[in-house]
Amino acid sequence: MKTTILTLALVAAITSFAKAATVVGAVPVVKAFAGNRGDNLTGNGSIDRVFDGSGLTAADPNDSRTWLHDRNWETGWQGQLNGQTKTWVVADLGANVSNLQSLYLWNVNEGSATGRGVKQMNIYYSTSPVSSPVTDQSYDFSSGGWTQLDSTFTIPEGTGLDTGNIASRYIDLAAIPSARYIGFDLLSNHNNDNNRTGLAEVQFSTVSLSSVPEPSTSLGLLALSAGGLLTRRNRNRKA
Repeated sequence: MKTTILTLALVAAITSFAKAATVVGAVPVVKAFAGNRGDNLTGNGSIDRVFDGSGLTAADPNDSRTWLHDRNWETGWQGQLNGQTKTWVVADLGANVSNLQSLYLWNVNEGSATGRGVKQMNIYYSTSPVSSPVTDQSYDFSSGGWTQLDSTFTIPEGTGLDTGNIASRYIDLAAIPSARYIGFDLLSNHNNDNNRTGLAEVQFSTVSLSSVPEPSTSLGLLALSAGGLLTRRNRNRKA
């Protein structure tokens, strides 16, 4: 009886894990913190959903153009944009990682609510911050132990498409010598208001793949593909 229960539990765990897609060379996040819990402290709409791969599909692990995130609020997170000290996110990788290469970010893709997605943010990294982050409390990345990565990043708005949202931004992390904690200071949303802002998914990787194409570039690639197919068909007909 005990063996049967353990087997069922193992199958359930494997099935649950299989639902969460991850990018090639993914670095798991063991714990996530945020200035605002979002819709839940844990579970649907919580900050944990930003890093667990829920809602993410990766048809080809080696082609970032095939990594799509759905438009369900349950698989992302949105917090209140009540000032910079409250609109923050910290990912704990569990141990210092010295070979980080890539960060892929999917912005809020919830239909007509894509304007809530983050527009500008600062990224920080640390091996041991002086002050530990606590969810639902203010946090200041100048409190000690943090280093800012480059300058302020601008994140494109989500597409809101039922077919899925391609990664909104690729960020090179190779300049980080070592880090256990990655912090995000969310400065504004695409609605340019003080309502809500958030993220759909963030994935860290030790593999450096080609950068994610901008939406206009993606459409151009699709057009080129379609044109190529049409040319081949015409050639076949002439033959």
